[in-house]
Amino acid sequence: MLVVRFDTRRWNFLRVGDSTYFLLRVGSERQVLVMDKCPHRGGPLHLACYDEASLKLICPWHESRVSLAWLLARAVPMVCVGQQATAFFPVPAETEVHLMRQRVKLRPVPVEVAYR
Repeated sequence: MLVVRFDTRRWNFLRVGDSTYFLLRVGSERQVLVMDKCPHRGGPLHLACYDEASLKLICPWHESRVSLAWLLARAVPMVCVGQQATAFFPVPAETEVHLMRQRVKLRPVPVEVAYR
């Protein structure tokens, strides 16, 4: 098990081994750590658009739609206390980790929509 602690004000992307994750805002206060990979062809979900009518993210590469509920169900287990986050990854403890700051196109997703 790999435990990663980071400041959410400073870092919003994590590369853990070969996988990349980003912080998705749910409402004004909650953040979840989700895979930055469309299940269709691996497009960058941090650049996706959110379709409120279908409750899905639209991948920027092929316009595939990813259910927000599907994405949230697969979020990385994470505990936030203030701006400090602790994320838990089911990989060996010696797995290489890179913390990054990148632009996320997605606006915060409304809380009532995220958990339908």
